[in-house]
Amino acid sequence: MVNYVLLPKFLYAGAYLKFILYVALVVVWVIFVEEVILEKIYFPDTRGTRFLGVAYNLMSTLPTLSVLAGFKFGWDALIIRFVIKKFV
Repeated sequence: MVNYVLLPKFLYAGAYLKFILYVALVVVWVIFVEEVILEKIYFPDTRGTRFLGVAYNLMSTLPTLSVLAGFKFGWDALIIRFVIKKFV
């Protein structure tokens, strides 16, 4: 969602504040779904009984999102470089 929808629509268009806001909403939604819904389904007796906190889950989610967004930035840079080289 972040790489294929939010990056091209908001970040590359220059709407940085909207991009940051929507990325934060996506991260909060993913943490909410994981903690409130999925853990109660898959781990009803052990992990699904208490909420560990947003900060813990955010710190475990951000490295993965950063790596994936970095790959997307790199891929887009290579494509733009190839297109510019093709026309020059």
